[in-house]
Amino acid sequence: MLSELLDRIRDLRILVIGEAIEDVYHFVTPLGISQKDAIVTWQESHSEAYDGGALACANHLNDFSKSVGLLVNSNRLVKERFVLQPFGTKVFALEWLTLADEDLATVRDNLRLAVNYDVVLVADYGHGLIDTIMCDKLVVALDVPFLAVMAQSNSGNFGFNPVTRYRGADYVCVDEVELRLAMQDRTSPLEVLVGPFREQMDAAMVAITRGPLGCLVVDGKGSTEVPAIAGPVVDRLGAGDAFFALTAPCAALGASRETIGRIGNAAGALAVRAMGNSVAVTREALEGLLR
Repeated sequence: MLSELLDRIRDLRILVIGEAIEDVYHFVTPLGISQKDAIVTWQESHSEAYDGGALACANHLNDFSKSVGLLVNSNRLVKERFVLQPFGTKVFALEWLTLADEDLATVRDNLRLAVNYDVVLVADYGHGLIDTIMCDKLVVALDVPFLAVMAQSNSGNFGFNPVTRYRGADYVCVDEVELRLAMQDRTSPLEVLVGPFREQMDAAMVAITRGPLGCLVVDGKGSTEVPAIAGPVVDRLGAGDAFFALTAPCAALGASRETIGRIGNAAGALAVRAMGNSVAVTREALEGLLR
């Protein structure tokens, strides 16, 4: 059944819309306390750059679909992370998040192309590429066959990038904090919130990612909790992107709640086994993990 579902994804035309991010990792070791300043000085051994944001989502899809399109900003947003060797612990981060006006204009002008795809994934990281006008076009004005949305809360936009802007999307993927922000409810049990959240979003299906607790998938007929897949964790960055990228076409094809949860959890488990988004999920690896 899994193979049949993945075979069907092969022929879907999929468009990914969102911020193109470059994740730069600087691998460093501490030298000691500076004699002139009360700071730790670091020595860099090397750096690596990975496709992030919407680019990562598209990379994950490339081994599953023959037709993956991208609608992103021309100049990548840069996020730099300094990583302590050999442990892989992040000690500091810098972000260069400047979008040119022409980026917004180009994406807005090309939104009409979305109707030529079977599935449209919106990977909104809240850095300003998708404004209210574009959001309304995607959800209301354009006749998009299947609209999947992930609107992230992060240190650069916390609380100011609500997924509720996309009310009417067919599939919504958020983490538990993002759901609670949307519902303005910090304390109620999650199972109490998911139904009203799906109704508020007017979505056919919603997936809530919960890290080591797995995920919760909800539709109009009920909810299914799917446990996480145990395995090595090198870097948690990118797990949500992998989950979203590979579950969205499954939702478009009418896969069950349990199937979507299992595929999403497997994609996330594979993503965290590599540093950053250095390795895209492949069909062979996904099927191998789910055997």
